[in-house]
Amino acid sequence: MGAAHKDAAELQLSTAAYEPVHRFGNSTKPKEWKTYNNAKERSKCIHCGKTNHPSEKCILKDAVCHNCKAKGHIKAL
Repeated sequence: MGAAHKDAAELQLSTAAYEPVHRFGNSTKPKEWKTYNNAKERSKCIHCGKTNHPSEKCILKDAVCHNCKAKGHIKAL
């Protein structure tokens, strides 16, 4: 029983003075736009048709179409 009491006392001391572990590795940040070498692998922006940026970051996402007066593009794609 003496060893059990000693182990229990050590556990109590070690758990009383703990430091939190900061998470590393997989982050919960939103995924960034992937850059691809092949233009065919890139998806086109739904607002302007270009492939160098995601649709969420397009400067034309709030533009008004000159033809149909709809918001979100400037011409038919």
